[in-house]
Amino acid sequence: RVELNPGKESENCQIFIDGKPKAILSVPGLYTTSFDGISFGWMAGIDDLKITSGESALTPIENAEPYIYVNPIQVTERSADHKLPVGKDPYSLFLQDGVPKVVKTISDKIEGELQVTELVLEIRPESKEYGLIESHVHAIIARPASANKPLPGILILHGGGGWASAEKAKVLGWASRGYTAMAIDVPGVCQPNKVQHSTGVAGLPYAANRWNASPDAATSSLFDAQLAGLQALNFLRAQPNINKDKIGLTGISWGGFTSTGVAGLAGDKLHAVFAVYGCGFLDLTGMSQFINKASPEDKERWLKYIDAGRKAPGITAPYFIAAPTNDGHFHPPAVSATLDAIPGEKNQLINPNENHRCNLVPGGTKKKDNTTWLSMEIPYFAYHLKGEGEPFPSIIVSEKKSDQERRVFFSLEGPEKFDTPVVYYTVENELNWGSRKWLPVKVKIEGKSRFSAL
Repeated sequence: RVELNPGKESENCQIFIDGKPKAILSVPGLYTTSFDGISFGWMAGIDDLKITSGESALTPIENAEPYIYVNPIQVTERSADHKLPVGKDPYSLFLQDGVPKVVKTISDKIEGELQVTELVLEIRPESKEYGLIESHVHAIIARPASANKPLPGILILHGGGGWASAEKAKVLGWASRGYTAMAIDVPGVCQPNKVQHSTGVAGLPYAANRWNASPDAATSSLFDAQLAGLQALNFLRAQPNINKDKIGLTGISWGGFTSTGVAGLAGDKLHAVFAVYGCGFLDLTGMSQFINKASPEDKERWLKYIDAGRKAPGITAPYFIAAPTNDGHFHPPAVSATLDAIPGEKNQLINPNENHRCNLVPGGTKKKDNTTWLSMEIPYFAYHLKGEGEPFPSIIVSEKKSDQERRVFFSLEGPEKFDTPVVYYTVENELNWGSRKWLPVKVKIEGKSRFSAL
């Protein structure tokens, strides 16, 4: 384990392991490198950790924790003699009448003006019939202590390698804005070395069983992630002084993927969804390499029950996704397929030439406030859950093509106005989404709120 010094931010640096230089490509908030052909990635606090170029980039850590790499397709075998019933919705088998049981209450106290409760929920009990271990998760819930009327709710799902306690600032931030807010350790997505109160799937090695659906979909740790999100939503809806008609859901990266899947499963239980870099249709991303290693039967089962994109037709709440063009995990075709599958209201933020961040736009991630991932979440949920403010604008696009040119026409619908509209395009290899260059082109004014670009 190494720690990178705070300092001047650089785009390309060298990292030295055992005296040998290793290439590292950096962006604020996301660092990836490769050792012996194995790709590693980890999230870092955008304002707390930046890369410094040169050999001084490394700081040794005393009593370092080991960094354990788990093969993404590592499998914990389950016997076919204990598989789920064929033809039944595997999620519905474990919903426990809609509200998960509280295993224990860790604390319940006043922090400032907020009532903050930490507890452990039983997402599902151990099942010898189905050959499944138990799933208990740590949850943090906060609400204004003086609230005397039903409040809207927000469920927060962390990204890969995260955990509930790391998102406590977001729970408190949303509660201070007048919501009942809740975060959980997401099993199959959380960092097992960091969870203190979660057991079962949350304690398995990170990424284990992620891509496995044999003998059934419940083998995949992402099944547990989405089941836990759905159970947490049911628990949030059962809280006192909650407005069940105004519940929102937000998550980042794997939490965004999980949020998309949960939104499809939950249907009208949700009333606004904001996914930060986490779509479905992972078979249209680089992660298809793991999905395609399964047998045809297991692949079909994984896509049907685990992939969030296949659940997107069930999303009835307004849906928003932040989707940078060069996201190394969630490629533009997968984002578009997810949006196309959603029958109702949807909108998106596309940040050109960014990977797993949206720093180049107002409301993006380059900020000091750690109570949200994107500051545009605040007006989004205020409008949909509180009826405050105005809706985000929408862009309506059409094209005209000929042998000589391709011109894009677009207009703005909604209360906002353009400052300086710009269109970006790319012409590089369609399979190489992560390293494409998106180039700006000038916009021509065609009329009131109507523009074109060649």
